[in-house]
Amino acid sequence: MTERKWTPGPWVVSGGDLHRVDGADDEAIASFYMDTSDADAHLISAAPDLYEALERFWEGECFRGCSHEDAEMINAALAKARGES
Repeated sequence: MTERKWTPGPWVVSGGDLHRVDGADDEAIASFYMDTSDADAHLISAAPDLYEALERFWEGECFRGCSHEDAEMINAALAKARGES
């Protein structure tokens, strides 16, 4: 697995007039005002979990039945998350 350089998860959403996404140590990952939907905050907070799921799939199941297009999409998403693209 690739070394992660971001704040470890889990990330959680806290509400109010200012949405915050906090890391496991209550460090703010992101904050934004109410005009941004709850859905955006929840998507941001899921980032570490989504990365982990994709990475596990990539290292295990993908090579057993993953289409070429799916494999390219997964590899591109992982590279983007690591800042490599």
